[in-house]
Amino acid sequence: MKNITIKELTTLTADTAQQLSVFINDIPELNRPLSPEQLLERLAHQKKCLILLALVDNQLAGFKIGYSLTERHFYSWLGAVIPTQRHLGLAKTMLAEQEAWAREQQFTCISVKTFNEFQPMLLMLVKNGYQIAALEPSNQDISLNKIELHKQLVCKESDKSQNITCKHK
Repeated sequence: MKNITIKELTTLTADTAQQLSVFINDIPELNRPLSPEQLLERLAHQKKCLILLALVDNQLAGFKIGYSLTERHFYSWLGAVIPTQRHLGLAKTMLAEQEAWAREQQFTCISVKTFNEFQPMLLMLVKNGYQIAALEPSNQDISLNKIELHKQLVCKESDKSQNITCKHK
């Protein structure tokens, strides 16, 4: 039986950025390399960020990075699981962990962008309550259309009575 751990970080260190930069090269869908400096720069000025690392037998098998767009809106920026570990439910587990953390931080909306060609990701998001909020068509190929999805979060019982909605930027 595999030992699965989800590690939660709220700051990105240079060492973790280096580890993620190397890891990203092993993900076929992430077709552009990101340097440690690019990762650090992306998160440098964010008020709140979350980095989840999925470890299988103490080896990095996946990650999920997100940050605040506003006080109430959290953006799930980048995430992936290596192909050999995709059967373990790591992406769904990290999605649930990210949502729980966002609720604790009083976010009321999570948004994510993906491409039409990544059907397993789209299906997972829709099955977990995300709704299509916007579409950026590609001039090259319909599979390259970028899809933005949002999910409303209810932080506590008193929030249920409020009409809190995700707003498309």
